[in-house]
Amino acid sequence: MKKLNLMAVFFLCALTAGAQTLEWRYTNSTITTFAQQPGNPDVVFAGDAAGLIRKSPDKGASWHIVSFQSEAAIRDIAFINATTGFAATAQPGLILVTTDGGMNWSRKYLVDAAQPENLYRFSIARIIAVDENTAFFDIFNHPISAPTEKEALVTRDGGATFRIESAPGEVYHVSGSTMLAFGRELGDFGLSKFTVHKSMDKGMSWNIVKISPDGMNNNFNNHGINMAVILSAEEFFITANKELASDKNVYKTTDGGLSFTPLSGFPKAKADYLYFKNASEGFAITGNANGYTTFTTSDGGTTWVSSSPNIDGKGCYLGNDTFIAYDEDHTTLSTDFGKTWVQQSDPINTSQNTSGAPSIHFLQVINDSTSVASVGKLSSGVYSGRELVLTTNKGLTWKKVKDGSGKVFTGENFYFASKDTFFFTGTGYNASGQGGYMKIRYTTDGGQTFADLHTGTYHEDVREIIFIDNNNAVTYSLNSLTVNYSTDGGMTWTPVNMTNIGGQIETMQFPAMDSWYAMTNNRKIFRSTNRGQSWNNITGSIDCGTMSFFSATTGFVHGCRGELYQTTDGGQNWNDISSGLSSTLQNNRFAVMSFLDNPTGYMSDPNTNVIYPIAQTTDGGNTWNPYSKSQIASFVVKIDALNENTAAMLDRYGNFAIYTGSTTYTTDTVKATSTIVSVAEPLQQQAIALYPNPATDAFTVEVPEHLVQRVEVLDITGRTLVRFNNTSRSSVCTISTKTLATGIYTVVVHTADGVFSQRLHIAR
Repeated sequence: MKKLNLMAVFFLCALTAGAQTLEWRYTNSTITTFAQQPGNPDVVFAGDAAGLIRKSPDKGASWHIVSFQSEAAIRDIAFINATTGFAATAQPGLILVTTDGGMNWSRKYLVDAAQPENLYRFSIARIIAVDENTAFFDIFNHPISAPTEKEALVTRDGGATFRIESAPGEVYHVSGSTMLAFGRELGDFGLSKFTVHKSMDKGMSWNIVKISPDGMNNNFNNHGINMAVILSAEEFFITANKELASDKNVYKTTDGGLSFTPLSGFPKAKADYLYFKNASEGFAITGNANGYTTFTTSDGGTTWVSSSPNIDGKGCYLGNDTFIAYDEDHTTLSTDFGKTWVQQSDPINTSQNTSGAPSIHFLQVINDSTSVASVGKLSSGVYSGRELVLTTNKGLTWKKVKDGSGKVFTGENFYFASKDTFFFTGTGYNASGQGGYMKIRYTTDGGQTFADLHTGTYHEDVREIIFIDNNNAVTYSLNSLTVNYSTDGGMTWTPVNMTNIGGQIETMQFPAMDSWYAMTNNRKIFRSTNRGQSWNNITGSIDCGTMSFFSATTGFVHGCRGELYQTTDGGQNWNDISSGLSSTLQNNRFAVMSFLDNPTGYMSDPNTNVIYPIAQTTDGGNTWNPYSKSQIASFVVKIDALNENTAAMLDRYGNFAIYTGSTTYTTDTVKATSTIVSVAEPLQQQAIALYPNPATDAFTVEVPEHLVQRVEVLDITGRTLVRFNNTSRSSVCTISTKTLATGIYTVVVHTADGVFSQRLHIAR
């Protein structure tokens, strides 16, 4: 870690940094942290993995977005008074500041005062509010930093100025001017020793309480702590680092850290969240390979009782026996100190935390602000989830779509003409009372009431319902080889049986009522110009992967070996335009494509191993350019483009992203001179090569023309899980991921010229 002048005074300059743009971004994601506004127990803030901050005026019953200012996960939020607050982000060096109670947030970059041209970036993990003027920003890179790396960014004037101060480890506020810190000292033979420190002057000076307290083990010496719960300077609880240590106990001290005793009754699982309101009453969320479990204790940790339901580790104590937590895409509240929980909101995002592989997702962009989506999982042949949800504010918040009886729409195929008028398909009974018949239904009041427009044949497996224009519509089935079409806006439907087509249908497209395209399970494409009465094989020698037609005669086939073919005459001739793909998109398989009529289109590969899995064409598919400024990692399964400025997509986990065009942020800098110095565009916005992505056991980082010094892998909360020091100082290095679980991570690459970052997906 680069050492700075410890007494260098920092202040905020109203300087506009180089503009940053983000063209595709998530607007819904997992909650990573909560914070309560001082003086108002009902007002709660939540940060998420997509970099958004939400505010709730009613303890999570409702939410609205108050900040889009970060492109990376919000690690922590803390207020020092009712108006001034800070947010730490996983983007190196970026903090967010509010001075109006959290309604507005501004960006501040932390740069080295001595060498601001180097754009040095700190990594902030936690924010510790001490009083209305004082806050510590934890840049002690716990838990795997060397014992000599002991610093914190501190403000002692309410955020007007900042400076680097010595900090002996992770700091915690006790009360008044008293603070504790947990770090490591070098002992005999250069071995690391867990150490408790104490300050009586708000961290201006520190004294050692004890090196290697009695009752501890090498997990703390080697890896530090995971969390601490402070009751007083003499009595507190700590746990070993969750990711690195094998110790699953909670340790308690009553002598200020001279000695510790493990709570023998604590469940043998790592603690994700821990809180004690006094020496007897405690609450814990623990996690292991089997999931999360929630516990309470009333005897100081001797015995623990499980509560219901189990929540996933993102919790916050609000006072008065009240906890708020994030659980399966919702916020939930407990008012009896964690014993029981009540769901507080409709989904914050669209994903479903159920077991099994992702099922078919539904996505439709209705207008500039309104979209609908359905996400679920398939396990043992049964769909779970797939609840229809609607957003009217570009994906910031979601509401379940319910019928007149309060039942949520699940599993159907939909087409929305407007927010309240839509068609959907399902199964029901025919006039003779026999079940299993496909129905096409219609509503004009948002699903409160609806009418059956058509009953199909027995056991139809309906795949989609598509409106070609306001009058012409089709819906097709896979196992019965049937298309139902309408020429009067969906009011009446005519069935067409397609037993004359070769093979089992896998997907169909209908760019015009007299141009139907079908792809079969033997990877062949057929075209009908007489509404399914006869079919012609137009495949030629192409081994098809996916197809996309945006007019009656113009379309694309993405080959199974990554080729891209184009036709402009309905498939009579095909041109290989693979050369128009950038090198990052070549050799992809089974691309997801969505086209506009202008013709602008988007492409993504749900099985991608490339750096930028999203690409755009503005010349009808002849050339494709990947986005380099995007939050989207991989596994995009649905794209729907409405117009040149509005598009949306879903990834396989149900995360929703919108196309925002060129979104510009202004950034102030924090530095130690009154001379205004221009700050260039942050280096992490430039391209780096990171492959394979998704990774399994390892990935390689390549930063052309820059020497890699260090690579860090961060989880969605911003915690550093892997640190690789590149002693060879080359521009390429390979890092093992064998110790990391499946999921989305941020890779931060430190070079002599600045810091780069990129999303990484690990899949096994």
